Amino acid sequence: VFLRGSGGTGKTFTVGKFIESKNISHNNYVFLGPTGKAVAVAEDKGLRGVIIHRFFGIQTNDNLQDINEYLEQKHGSIKKYRNKIRKQLIDIKYIFIDEISMVNSELLEHALITLQVCAMENATVVISGDYHQLPPIIDKTLPEYENVGSSIDVIRDLIMADAMGVVDFITRYRSADENYNEFLHDTRLGII
Repeated sequence: VFLRGSGGTGKTFTVGKFIESKNISHNNYVFLGPTGKAVAVAEDKGLRGVIIHRFFGIQTNDNLQDINEYLEQKHGSIKKYRNKIRKQLIDIKYIFIDEISMVNSELLEHALITLQVCAMENATVVISGDYHQLPPIIDKTLPEYENVGSSIDVIRDLIMADAMGVVDFITRYRSADENYNEFLHDTRLGII
């Protein structure tokens, strides 16, 4: 599921309330964010958060080939790496990835493939964010990054293939003016 909406619409708050309402223990979910700030915001809401790079054992925002080479070198083989991730996910029922606009396409693709191989039969993945916010920082002048882009392409492909549902969050709770909220939403989606 993709929770889509601008800042202040309650995406992270909703995730927290979902976890609370289902009495999901800290051992049964993981909340991933692209930065320490994103994780800190989640932790302020009572969620247990981890930076996505740390969770998957990745050092930088490399392309898929470099990510795989690094992990193979570090763990001896991709099979050993995936066994390590399986152990991390053994009790996990929900995986939340927040602020997805800041995650590059290669990292998201690696994460989703790894989750599919290691946990998809046991876990539900919920992705949230706003593609009208900060994009990932990618140095396109370096040859290894020339084909790395925003994760929007991966998300769009999943939505178009009916492999991912979308829930739109429209009301900005930081503003009481409904007309302003609707104007912002329509502007974000290119309607205006």
